[in-house]
Amino acid sequence: MEGELHTNIKVESPVTKARGFESHPSERDNSSLLKRPCPIGEFVSLITPDYRYASVNNGLAEAQGKTIEALTGMPLREVWGETVFEGIIKEHLDACLADEVVHYQSWFDFPNTGRRYWEVSYYPYREDAKNISHAMVVTRDMTEQQRSRELLDLESGVLELIAKGVHPRGTLSLLQEKVTQILPGIFFFIRVVNRKNGHLETFLHPPHLDLDSPFLKPFKPSQDSGVCGAAVYHGTAVAMENLEGQNWKANQVAGPETPIERALAIPFRGSKEKVLGVASFYYPPDKFYESAQLEVLEFASRLAGLAIDQFYAEQQRIRLETAIEQAGESIIITDADGIIQYVNPAFESCSGYTREEVLQKPVSTLDRDEDGESFRQLVFEELRHGNLWSGRFQTRRKDGSLFETEATVTPVRDTDGEIVSWVSVQRDVTHQANLENQLRHAQKMEAVGQLAGGVAHDFNNILQAIYGASEMALSGLDESSQAGQDIEDVIKSADRGSELIRQLLAFSRRNVYKPQPVNLNSLVEEMLKMLDRILGENIEITFLPQPDLAELWGDSGQIEQILLNLVMNARDSMPDGGRIAIQTVVTSPPLGPQYYPSEPERKNYVRMSLSDTGTGIPEEVKDRIFEPFFTTKEVGKGTGLGLSIVFGILKQHQGFVHFESRKGRGTRFDLYFPLADQAASDPKGPVAPKTPRSGNDELILLAEDNDQIREVTATMLRRAGYRVIEASDGVEAIRLFERHMLDTALAFLDVRMPNESGKAVYEAIRRVRSELPVVFATGFSADILGNCAEVDPLVQVLPKPFRESELLEKVARGLRMLS
Repeated sequence: MEGELHTNIKVESPVTKARGFESHPSERDNSSLLKRPCPIGEFVSLITPDYRYASVNNGLAEAQGKTIEALTGMPLREVWGETVFEGIIKEHLDACLADEVVHYQSWFDFPNTGRRYWEVSYYPYREDAKNISHAMVVTRDMTEQQRSRELLDLESGVLELIAKGVHPRGTLSLLQEKVTQILPGIFFFIRVVNRKNGHLETFLHPPHLDLDSPFLKPFKPSQDSGVCGAAVYHGTAVAMENLEGQNWKANQVAGPETPIERALAIPFRGSKEKVLGVASFYYPPDKFYESAQLEVLEFASRLAGLAIDQFYAEQQRIRLETAIEQAGESIIITDADGIIQYVNPAFESCSGYTREEVLQKPVSTLDRDEDGESFRQLVFEELRHGNLWSGRFQTRRKDGSLFETEATVTPVRDTDGEIVSWVSVQRDVTHQANLENQLRHAQKMEAVGQLAGGVAHDFNNILQAIYGASEMALSGLDESSQAGQDIEDVIKSADRGSELIRQLLAFSRRNVYKPQPVNLNSLVEEMLKMLDRILGENIEITFLPQPDLAELWGDSGQIEQILLNLVMNARDSMPDGGRIAIQTVVTSPPLGPQYYPSEPERKNYVRMSLSDTGTGIPEEVKDRIFEPFFTTKEVGKGTGLGLSIVFGILKQHQGFVHFESRKGRGTRFDLYFPLADQAASDPKGPVAPKTPRSGNDELILLAEDNDQIREVTATMLRRAGYRVIEASDGVEAIRLFERHMLDTALAFLDVRMPNESGKAVYEAIRRVRSELPVVFATGFSADILGNCAEVDPLVQVLPKPFRESELLEKVARGLRMLS
């Protein structure tokens, strides 16, 4: 007995509730029990081949109880100790440094975190992109996820035994085994109240205790009868530290060499809220429960109560039914033939069916899709082999609306091993599925955008070489000759390729973006003059502007392209004529899963709506309409880039698009643009008038890594009267500039070059000559220049591919700025 320990008892209530169980009112009325927050986070470190910390983040330093400076350079052997380092860490580090990626998960302690579950990943790290210089170790706190898995496994195992009618001793032995696996180092007892005399009797104890031990003898619960007696007497959890009394040592609760100093007792109740017994947990001097572990202990206590309740035959059915009735998930129980025998209230709330409408009906009556029968057959085929089935599927509510369900179906067997029923636990995961689909869509579109941008960059260099060589060849020919006409045809084909690349760059958001305040009403009105001629007489277009519409922040040229693409799509969907309506308004956007490419970040946006009376978008392709090169038009009647360009431009504008479409009833696109919060002006000032394109022996630094483009560009410049010094990469460009810095009149730099980028060359130039004009040539994006092209009035950007006239115009304008 524990009657000598009452002086150290404190009565408190557990902090959390286990899933599926309701706390007793007396627990809810009391304060939380020993809340002990545990820091979590993601720790990152770089480790040298000689097993030292080369670099650590702040999270790891705090977890180790050190500063970043103190931890950096320390040998891992010193930080973790010889045993842990040799037994665990060194093996993984050696594998990582041998170019292997290593992942493992385990429970272990950092000095300032306590015992938590960590996912540790070792990645080979290359500073020079060739040789492995470090191991990068990323440690993530997975305690909550692991605890959820453990609780689910604990719950599943115990409930399965209860459902099978296993004796409570077997059920609680499993409970004891799993709890001690989750929380090693504790000693787990279960005592139940004898319903005849009210005494607490030991039902389950650690196997090393002798059955004749006085510690296991029954006793009457009271305030003074120890931690278990007080917990049952008060009906609340009781924690106790600094256990005293000779009977603890004499009874050797934890074994002859392990003293006990702390204890926690949590009472459990039956279906009628009567205390049936108590689960108690005993700890050696160096351990005690943490707040993060309390959920496990409370949950174990409640599962113990469920098992004991089942032990009392007259309460078994009531207890099980109550637990199921209170569950948040839909539960369906059928017989072996699939005839519904039971559904819980959660099922009624989720499906819209009442219990009376489905009882004694085949479960197939809940299927309202054409594929329901074939899908159900696949599930039952799996279950007939005795396997648990879990997965997701779509089903319909009574009102016909679709929702996504995550279900687990378990066969229940009798003592002879025959399947007598099926238990299906279902959860509505529609919102979660929508978020997952939206994330996958965003990731896919981002990947395609990166691919498109890369292709555009390489293809622009090819086109630049074609333009340069063609114009050089054409300069020596009579344009009216056959050879001259052939070269003109080559240039025209290059123009068409250049336009396609500009469209790809618009989708991937790697084109030059020049935002400014835009009056959308004025822009649309100007566009209508051109659109009327394009649409023809059988299509009517109307414009409903909001008076005094606030300005938006964007690139007017790109917005015109959006409008043109949408109008052309609408025209193609109305071959026999119809109506197009355009409307503008300032509004706050609604929320919903169809907003691409980003969710609203502001309260108000300028919305441009375009609706048509066309054929509409088929349901099966709605998720793909923003993909590049996807089109439902006939071959030769569309590139499939129209809506993908809309997608890319809107994302670059930090806006988004929502669309609605029904087959045969037309389509409506709502495009949202951010408001212009303040007037923006061009930092470069007014556009300079055209300047002469011939040089006067000025020296130009030309840096271009593509040999053919560099050669043709240099020839164009020299032919126009300039002197040229050529560099094939950024390092050579900096060296040439240092040699000719006083004579150089202008730098013509390719943005993307090996060794040092065009921007790096620009920064080196600016350190010594702030007044030198610079022209950047790019076949990819001006975005990687940062803001230097916006804030430096002596910087110009020339997108590839460019013509000779455009090149000479940029150079002449730059030299004019210098003068």
